[in-house]
Amino acid sequence: MLTLYRRHKPTCPQFAEGRKSHNRCKCKIWADGVLGGQEVRRAMGTRDWTKANRQVQEWEAAERMSERGAPVTLVEAWKSLIADLEARKLSPETIRKYKSLALRMTDFSADKGLSLLADFGVDTLSRFRATWPDGPRTAGKNLERLKAFFRFALERKWIESNPAKLLRPPKVAACPTMPLTSGEMIKILAACDTLQNTTHASGRMNVRRLKALVLLMRYSGIRISDAVALTTDRLDGKKLFLYTAKTGVPIYTVLPDSVLHALEATPRVAGNYYFWTGEGKIESIVRSWQARVK
Repeated sequence: MLTLYRRHKPTCPQFAEGRKSHNRCKCKIWADGVLGGQEVRRAMGTRDWTKANRQVQEWEAAERMSERGAPVTLVEAWKSLIADLEARKLSPETIRKYKSLALRMTDFSADKGLSLLADFGVDTLSRFRATWPDGPRTAGKNLERLKAFFRFALERKWIESNPAKLLRPPKVAACPTMPLTSGEMIKILAACDTLQNTTHASGRMNVRRLKALVLLMRYSGIRISDAVALTTDRLDGKKLFLYTAKTGVPIYTVLPDSVLHALEATPRVAGNYYFWTGEGKIESIVRSWQARVK
């Protein structure tokens, strides 16, 4: 660690105070201490205390980096974070979003000729964020993931500070999602009935399931991902109980007879599953049902 002091001239009024005084004169600044295992005593080449202090911080940061060995690359850092997320058993959808951000960042770094994690300062991250095509809400979520990535690196002492912490989030306009009106629901259900007559015979079974899926989401309030994964054992008479896949929050509600009749009339896809086979990735089948709903 290095200590700054002013080497006062004999003619300086602060000469008698020695190193105790440094802010009441403009004598030359020196540094004294140990750096890299060696004793250091050298002139800083400036009379500005702030500049000298910043230079010492840079020397000490460079020493800590050298003690840690080879600098970590951006790709290595992302691989470590993804492995940590998977070990923590986070949801596949959450991990997918981190992977998407990692791909964007590695593509950006390749285009700019950057490879090390330490190459990304605040200015570089600002330019990286400027390439995002996202809306304010999605960009804000990606910024949270970017900050988490650099926080992960900081905790492992791969970097000296978290540059993403200095990026301010975008302004998100409040736009609440309002519930569907009775008229809108009538149109949606009527469209399901119309599809029965216009859809090819091979797809009519899924059209029958589609109306039941719409009614289930409407009267239970659950996400489409939870509705698609619904099994018969989650129903006890009129009562529906499950844990949401995204947050693990328990859902308990009573379904009206019309929804129960629609589910009973819905042909099972497989076993006790209403809308999928129970095999493969839930994300894939959810995207299929989202397309049908649209």
